[in-house]
Amino acid sequence: MLFNSYLFIFVFLPLTWICWFYLNKLKNKNFVLLFLVLASLIFYGYWKPEFILILLSSILINHLFARKIFGSKNKFKKIVFSIGIIFNLSLLGYYKYAGFLFENINPRFDIAEIILPLGISFYTFQQIAYLAYIYKNKAEASLMKHSLLVTFFPHCIAGPIVYYQEMIPQFEKKLSVKNRRILENLTIGITIFIIGLFKKTVFADSIGAESTQIFSLVNNGYSPSFLEAWGAAICYTLQIYFDFSGYSDMAVGLARMFGIKFPMNFASP
Repeated sequence: MLFNSYLFIFVFLPLTWICWFYLNKLKNKNFVLLFLVLASLIFYGYWKPEFILILLSSILINHLFARKIFGSKNKFKKIVFSIGIIFNLSLLGYYKYAGFLFENINPRFDIAEIILPLGISFYTFQQIAYLAYIYKNKAEASLMKHSLLVTFFPHCIAGPIVYYQEMIPQFEKKLSVKNRRILENLTIGITIFIIGLFKKTVFADSIGAESTQIFSLVNNGYSPSFLEAWGAAICYTLQIYFDFSGYSDMAVGLARMFGIKFPMNFASP
């Protein structure tokens, strides 16, 4: 589900926010956290539900690593931490590079196409950052908070990567449903989200259409002129810039709507 899709903007987001708002009135923080985890999993699994199993497996295994690191003495703690890093990088490496390696080692080797799980780079490095914080600071989050740290839908598939010390205290803080605070967060969040949406749909997508046209012609044998070639290259550069900048702004805005403050991202890439 994309941030700029009608389904997200007009169905998923308002329904999720309304449910979150009324759950806050129950004064039970765990209900709120659980709801956000479930909503985030629905968001993540919309494209391919089977990828949820990979995400949940990654969270559970990393949580076990985290508990072991937290409860171990220095020498053994370092070994567990190293194994945790190797596990995460191996998982990422398998999905991103296994097919490429097999194809280059033996082009006739028959291997099923490996579909890259959505956002695996972001949530894998999120897990590594979590383990690193626990290793250095001897802190640990509950499975619920760890799950929300990784799956929270504003940043799960496209970043930014956020840190334990930035997010866990906000999840632990008692949430207020006073109209003034809710309205303030909602207003600021919507404003930042709209700015990001404008960058994505008006700048990135329209500029990208220009570069895509030239690239398609070249792919079919067309030889571009000097100005066409440089124009396509510059348009593609701007497309990537505004695409990431827009998504980062939308992530910051979405989180703020739910009372969570992400650090400002992509100010000077």
